[in-house]
Amino acid sequence: MDLSATGQRHTLPAGIDLAAYRIVQEALTNVVKHAATDSARVNVHYRVDEVAIEITDDGQGRRAAGPHRGHGLPGMRERVHLYGGTFDAAPRPEAPYVAVWRSVRSGGDTKTRKSRRTLALPKRCVDVLIEQRRAQQEEQGDSWSERGLVFASAAGTELDAANVRRAFRRVVKHTSLDPQDWTPRELRHSFVSLLSDNGTPLEEISRLVRHSSTAVTELVYRKQIRPVLRGGATVMDRIFQM
Repeated sequence: MDLSATGQRHTLPAGIDLAAYRIVQEALTNVVKHAATDSARVNVHYRVDEVAIEITDDGQGRRAAGPHRGHGLPGMRERVHLYGGTFDAAPRPEAPYVAVWRSVRSGGDTKTRKSRRTLALPKRCVDVLIEQRRAQQEEQGDSWSERGLVFASAAGTELDAANVRRAFRRVVKHTSLDPQDWTPRELRHSFVSLLSDNGTPLEEISRLVRHSSTAVTELVYRKQIRPVLRGGATVMDRIFQM
């Protein structure tokens, strides 16, 4: 089993501490019984006023073990809900993915609860990340610290805001843009506009970036005069056919 922790560790209330222990215990028992694998990863994410636990494995889950009649998942869900938390259990996405659990914001938490999500990664991104990790590990040698992070520092540890800004500015220097005028959050606007320009429905874009409404996506983030509204022109051409 691989165990990792992110965020500022702090003492949990006794009840929550015991519940967390029992949940991890039951989850790992389920892995042994049903996942048809001998390995699992436990990630503990400390936040300012809460703790999040992610347990994953590379097994085949219930499909390998037949119908599931145990009480493990309902028991874990009940423990989580007892303390006002949220519980989710599902097969891992088959495509490569990134689980958005933390950010480089102060305290390490995401902007809102809705910001926490699991996103599939495009193949181009996966290939680059694999090559980046290989190069980092080769450069650092024994100094490399494996933390199971998709985006890591040169040593394999967690990124902070300064790491992200410096890396972003190094890339921007190779363009015609002024690195001092741009920040990493600008990429969010670019992402929205690129998806929109390639025909992705506004509702889907809003869901991906976790906006509260499509109005925010369209009015604040979409930096393009798109889509071209063709309906009026099509109707007028039909009415006034020559």
